[in-house]
Amino acid sequence: MTEENDMDPTHRALWAQPNGLGDLGELMARWLEGSISYQPADGGTEPDPETAHLVPVLAAANRAGLVTHFSQPGVPLVDGSGQRAAVLGFCSEDTAIGLQEVSTGTELVLLTYAPGATSDAQVVVTLDVGTEFTFVGAPTDTANIDHYYADDLSAQGLAALHDAWQICLFDPRWGCDDLLWDTLGTWIREER
Repeated sequence: MTEENDMDPTHRALWAQPNGLGDLGELMARWLEGSISYQPADGGTEPDPETAHLVPVLAAANRAGLVTHFSQPGVPLVDGSGQRAAVLGFCSEDTAIGLQEVSTGTELVLLTYAPGATSDAQVVVTLDVGTEFTFVGAPTDTANIDHYYADDLSAQGLAALHDAWQICLFDPRWGCDDLLWDTLGTWIREER
C-alpha cells in the first residue's frame, strides 16, 4: 500500500457523494481498479499487492451489489504461515440470499447478518509463523461503522451501511485460492 499522502484529496471527497450501496460499490470498484486513490476505513491508496489477481472479480462484485471491505487470497500454509481465502461486505438482503444460494453445496462457509445483528464469531484466516493474525466472522457493529466511515461518507451513505446486511464468505481450507472467487464469479454472472 502506498502512503496516505499519495492520496488525491478530490478522491477522498468522492466518498461524501454516494446515497446508497450501489454508489458505494461503484467507488470501491474504481478504487480497486486504481482510478481513485482513496477508500474509507484504512485510508488506503491502493489494494495490497496480494490482491492484484482478485481485482477483476472484486470490482465486479462491488458493481453487482456486494460492497467489499475486506478480502484476501488463499495462501498455502508454509512454515506456519498461510491464509484462507475470504471476503467481507455490505449488501442487500437479496444479495445475501443470492450468495447463500450460490455457495450452498460448496465447501465455502457463508455467514450472513441482518442490519444491526451482532455476533462474537471469530475464525482465524491468516497465520503468521504459527501466530493467529487475522480473523473474520463477526459483523462490523454500529460503533465501528461510524468509526471507520463517518468522517468520509454522507449521512445517506453512512445510513446505507447501517441498514445493510453483512456477509462473511470464506474457504475453510488453507491455501485454496479458486473456489471462493469462482463462486463469487458465478453469483456475479447470475446477477447480470
